[in-house]
Amino acid sequence: MKNLLIVFIVLCSQTLFAQDAQLEVTKENLSKKWVFKDVINPEKNEADLAEVREMLQSTLLQLNQDGTYSFDFIDVRKGTWQLDAAKKVITLKETGKFASHTWTVHSLTKNELVASRDDAAQKIVFAAR
Repeated sequence: MKNLLIVFIVLCSQTLFAQDAQLEVTKENLSKKWVFKDVINPEKNEADLAEVREMLQSTLLQLNQDGTYSFDFIDVRKGTWQLDAAKKVITLKETGKFASHTWTVHSLTKNELVASRDDAAQKIVFAAR
């Protein structure tokens, strides 16, 4: 019985760690719906972070395998996206707009994406949906 319990604990811990294992930053691994989860900004106090969390709470980023995206923040923006895997940078080009925006990927797991927009110190944590 004791051995069975040990095996069960080992299998459960491997499953938990596998979900949080870092993934390679590839188009395939990024292509999914990401919803806002949290914000990381060492330059802001907790009250300011709470305000940012409230503002970003309904943010949604859909990266599609075909290179299109949808970014829902205040309004819905659509366009194309490209990945520079070596630099871990996603470039979003909105349809009908000249300018583009970049997101630097700081970490990527099966269930979580941590990225910062352009050169911001603030990191946005997205959860996979």
